[in-house]
Amino acid sequence: MAPEQSRLGYLFQKYFEKTASPDERAELALLMEDPVNKEKVLELFARSWEDYTGDGEIISSAGTEAMLMHILGNGVEAQQSQPQMLPEAQPQLPSVFRIMRNWRVSVAAAVLLIIAGSIWLWTRMDHTPEQVRLVVHHTPDIQPGRNGAVLTLDNGQQVVLDSLHNGLVAQQGNTSVTKRNGALVYNRTASNTTTGNAVAANTAAAGEPITYNTITTPRGRQYPNLVLSDGTRVWLDAGSSIRFPVAFKGDERKVEVTGQVWFDVVHNPRQPFKVIARGVEINDVGTQFNVNAYEDEEKTRVTLVQGAVRIRGVLLKPGEQAEVAAAGKIRVAEHTDLEQVMAWKNGYFSFRDADIKTVMRQVARWYDIDVVYEGTHYTETFSGKIGRALTLKDLLEGLAQTRVRYRIEEGRRLVILQ
Repeated sequence: MAPEQSRLGYLFQKYFEKTASPDERAELALLMEDPVNKEKVLELFARSWEDYTGDGEIISSAGTEAMLMHILGNGVEAQQSQPQMLPEAQPQLPSVFRIMRNWRVSVAAAVLLIIAGSIWLWTRMDHTPEQVRLVVHHTPDIQPGRNGAVLTLDNGQQVVLDSLHNGLVAQQGNTSVTKRNGALVYNRTASNTTTGNAVAANTAAAGEPITYNTITTPRGRQYPNLVLSDGTRVWLDAGSSIRFPVAFKGDERKVEVTGQVWFDVVHNPRQPFKVIARGVEINDVGTQFNVNAYEDEEKTRVTLVQGAVRIRGVLLKPGEQAEVAAAGKIRVAEHTDLEQVMAWKNGYFSFRDADIKTVMRQVARWYDIDVVYEGTHYTETFSGKIGRALTLKDLLEGLAQTRVRYRIEEGRRLVILQ
């Protein structure tokens, strides 16, 4: 380890032990400013967080700000209080977000905010505090989305899945629909099938009419665990749907989707799996893949995580994403950021150079709100991650560090001002 990094660790430890002198804090700030020490800084923050969570304590909002000001205040104490520790069970969101101008502040602030269990979000524009305005009048605290969906059976009967207990949900011909350990599972129950042949046991018999079910997630809901009769697993994002046979018949397995849906397909070359999304046919070749086919998005995007899929004669490799325009033109992007694509499934929003309307389309679906724009000039782009477990108010507090101005009106209406 370089001598300056060893010194950095020593000063960092003294700071957290509350024994660092003003001169030592000034030296610590200088060492953190050096880009050479960037990785060491991140390591130190992560290690300190592990130490504190091991004691069942977290850094409070006031403590987060104090620590940031103490260490990164150009060697000058911005506040006299030391970081406070609160014995709480869950991290709290910092109530104040600072505008960070250089790497040493933005990196450390990002780590501190993540440590506090909140937000890492920034724009590619420089701002002064005078430019930042948060316009909120009597902001309602709208809760984030949760698990839930509506199952529509073949006869039109609808079943709300939000709070169903384990057990039989419905009987669709020779297929039972069961809630099991949080998953909605389709299983063939016909006596003329054999348990040793999963494909046969979950395929409709010749001459048996095909029965279709539909699962729909309204805005503000997702459904994370649907198991089709062939064992294929499906995860629906907010504002999505899937229409599927309760048991597959013939020489193919075909489903239709809207919105955003993730598939983990059980491969069967004798009965290929097909997904239809906004007129685009996706052919599985033994796969995990994500389909983004919202009507309000410009393109349909299919991202391959594992295996292979074929779209209009184009075979995707893992990590590739196919973008299909409304006119049918297809473009394949290599080395897609899979973490960003799958962020919705993993519990957070992830943006990279996204404009405000791209951000707000996702926010509107997850929080079940309507977003309108009073201005016409929106130039900022956003990059970063935001947890989907935050309330809308907490999420918007994170946006307050940018030039985005907004107000919330009655009726779950968010107005973006510019």
